[in-house]
Amino acid sequence: MQFLNPGFLWALLALAIPVVVHLFNLQRTERVVFANNRMLQSIIRETSKARNLRHLLLLALRILAMASIILAFAQPFFTKNDGKPTQGIAAVCTYIDNSPSMSLPDDGGTALDRGIAFAGSIPGKSGNIGWFKLMTNSQGLTKHSWTSAAGFKDQVLEVQKTPSSGNLQTNLNRAYRQFSLRNGQERKQLFVISDFQKSQFSEGTQVKLDSTVDHIFIPVGHKDVFNVWIDSAWKAMNVLEPVDRTEIRFKVKTSGIQQAKQTRVQLFEGNNLLSGKQIDIKPGQDLISSLSFKSVGNGIRYRLEIDDIGNPSDNSFYFTIRPRSPLKILVLGQNRNQVLYNLFSSSNDFRFFETSSGNPDYAAIESCDLLILNQVKEISQALGSRIKESLESGKAVALLPSSNIENDLLVPGIPDAVFNPAPVPVKTVPESKILQPASDNSFFKGTFVEQGRNPGLPSSTQILNLDKNGFPLLRYESGKVFLSKLNVGAGNLYVFAGDASDKNNSFHRHPLMLASFYRMAYLAQKDGSEKLFESRTQDRVFLSPDSAGSAGEGQVELVNGSLKIMAGLGHSGKDLFVQADCKNLAEGFWDVIKAGQNIGTFAINRHPEESIPEFYGAEALKTILPNKPWIKIQEISSNESAEHLRAGMDSGNSLWKYLLAFGILCLIAEAIFIRKSAKQKSSAS
Repeated sequence: MQFLNPGFLWALLALAIPVVVHLFNLQRTERVVFANNRMLQSIIRETSKARNLRHLLLLALRILAMASIILAFAQPFFTKNDGKPTQGIAAVCTYIDNSPSMSLPDDGGTALDRGIAFAGSIPGKSGNIGWFKLMTNSQGLTKHSWTSAAGFKDQVLEVQKTPSSGNLQTNLNRAYRQFSLRNGQERKQLFVISDFQKSQFSEGTQVKLDSTVDHIFIPVGHKDVFNVWIDSAWKAMNVLEPVDRTEIRFKVKTSGIQQAKQTRVQLFEGNNLLSGKQIDIKPGQDLISSLSFKSVGNGIRYRLEIDDIGNPSDNSFYFTIRPRSPLKILVLGQNRNQVLYNLFSSSNDFRFFETSSGNPDYAAIESCDLLILNQVKEISQALGSRIKESLESGKAVALLPSSNIENDLLVPGIPDAVFNPAPVPVKTVPESKILQPASDNSFFKGTFVEQGRNPGLPSSTQILNLDKNGFPLLRYESGKVFLSKLNVGAGNLYVFAGDASDKNNSFHRHPLMLASFYRMAYLAQKDGSEKLFESRTQDRVFLSPDSAGSAGEGQVELVNGSLKIMAGLGHSGKDLFVQADCKNLAEGFWDVIKAGQNIGTFAINRHPEESIPEFYGAEALKTILPNKPWIKIQEISSNESAEHLRAGMDSGNSLWKYLLAFGILCLIAEAIFIRKSAKQKSSAS
């Protein structure tokens, strides 16, 4: 027999108190004066015997009551094998799942607490004899070698929550490799302590087990849990929004909720609240929502907070917004276009290049975001093929016609039915005014905050007839089309009816010129998205393009508060990246430090599948695992006591409860006995 709290055994010395009281009472005498007491001697002898018997019985009840209560606090227990080693078991490997789901809040503790308590009792099941190995999701503890029972117990006390979560089959294979390092004649035993979250199992594959190993699967139960969390977030590439604001879109997922509810989502930059809203969530339905905000600080560290009282462990979603890569603008023409050069060179958002249409740079055409054909009279077959490839890949092409064009302007590869503008005789078309875009024109939405009562109208001489080509974006006062958009593949072809950069007209110095070309350039990226956090499955973290020029390859330090990890720094083309094992990085922001200088920051969040509170219990495991004699399943309830798990006992048959109950019964018997004795004494008198 062993004790969980042996320190309470010192209280057994208090058993001397009722003995001393009993001896003291024996010395007390009461003198009664009688005229003649010779006739009472026999009665006195009989009364003394009865009184001594009552005192001894009362003493026994008091000693038993005190001893039972003291032993109950010391919590005695018996190991199943009574301290004797189980024959043949010499190598015991224990895997403790310390992934984030094991730390879900339960009443009075977590599944990880109960798992650690149970693991501490494992050496006692083999009489503390043999070799023991501890495995977790933490790399530091995983590196421990085989050790004694005492060393194993010390290692178990070091287990803490980790951001990593492993696949069950992968962890089993790790254990089998550890067993291969042992003596082949030893009997092998593997304990797997986990909540068996469904995300640990490879979809569509069956768990493969080594029949030479005795497997004991210990599913640790959770309370009824539900969860609402932000699964992912991205920045909308919507250039139709005001330029001084950013729109963040995010997906909210739910699991385990039984009825619709309303919750709140807030966006923070550091401690500054930028935006927030109430959202309605429904059981089993994903929700995509958005928040628009204006940065008030350095704009590097952002945090989305969602209210979820049921499971607050993943209520924070971290992300950073990197500077947008400059858009590449390539002008293809015979002569330099100073108007376009001034337009795009004035902003750091663009990189402006020019090449000759007679000897085009095809590599530059392939890499640019917006290709501008400046006063091109005709397009060769080779150039037309490259233009078509750019359009089909999602790029944008803008065409500025030449004022002395004579024949129809065709693009090889693009059917005439799609694009076939006809030239207009210059002499018959005077300089024409161009109307402002209509309020419902989505291409120019948000461009002009206030147009004024009499906005000035720009002018441009019509060169091409675009009435039968594409979708009109701008028109002349006469109703003729000035700017048309054609969808070719995944890209857009923009065609001007006149030379927008002609200095003889006023369009080149009008705000509408700037708006038109800026929209074309930004819409070259479509309405796509930019992921705002690093995936836990990847091993490379790409940094801001601005960092590439200030840091070379080598070693860097990743810092998250008090956490510091060394990592490698490398280049992939012009991109700078950190070689990091994301699945082992804690949630939050990580600064990349090289030579004492911060060269970048990135955000890490929990793996989305880790947030799904769906688990396999004991009965469900039986349907997944083979029904073999070397496979056992022993469930730990969420109501289990950590103290008795550590003792290797079942809380339903705890010895201390019986001892406490027996002690209370002794006290009750003592009280009844004293009361009965008092009544007899009063009746005799």
